[in-house]
Amino acid sequence: MRNKILSLIMSLILRFWFLFIRTKEVIVPESTQKLIESGGGFVLAIWHSNMASLLVYCHKKLLKKHGIDISPLASHSKDGEFISMTVAKFGFKTIRGSSSKGGAAGAIGLIRAAKSGVVPMFTVDGPKGPVYEVKPGVIEVAALTKLPIVVLMTSFDRFKEFEKAWDKHRFPKFAARQSLIYSEPMQIPRGLSKEETLQEAEKLQNRMQTMWAELEKRVQKP
Repeated sequence: MRNKILSLIMSLILRFWFLFIRTKEVIVPESTQKLIESGGGFVLAIWHSNMASLLVYCHKKLLKKHGIDISPLASHSKDGEFISMTVAKFGFKTIRGSSSKGGAAGAIGLIRAAKSGVVPMFTVDGPKGPVYEVKPGVIEVAALTKLPIVVLMTSFDRFKEFEKAWDKHRFPKFAARQSLIYSEPMQIPRGLSKEETLQEAEKLQNRMQTMWAELEKRVQKP
């Protein structure tokens, strides 16, 4: 009951707060725009610190505008239950599992969702971190589904960073300007060994960190 009440409060706060957040720019490569306009066919990769800030955007732009149904992966923890209830308020159904507990069930659920046309969403450094470190689950699911990975991240010119949280969660200050950036689709080969999977995860991590640095610079420009 407590999580139900808190998730309702959180969803209302997000909807209200983001009425006053101004979008500065959305950077979308042409190849990614085609994927979005076609209604899906990719695996969405985000940082855990971006989860709350991307819910409103994904609801409005991907679900409502383009009809893309997204299924985030949420752990079996109490935090995962809260996340699951919160994202449900935005029309998204989570798949329960993680890299630490229930990982196999989570991966199977995501693969089934992808085959039915749903876009799996990974918080690639979740559920417990380390922050900004990509875990191999997203690589494994992308390889098995033959779907490309598309990174989506957001930042703000003014924000509050929760330094004590493991994910250094960020939340925009009132009337902040928001910038978003997508990557080009990244295809993952099938039949990877464990070592090759870890290498692909490292490549994705380097790509995301480069995008993150670029986004931080762009959002601070006048």
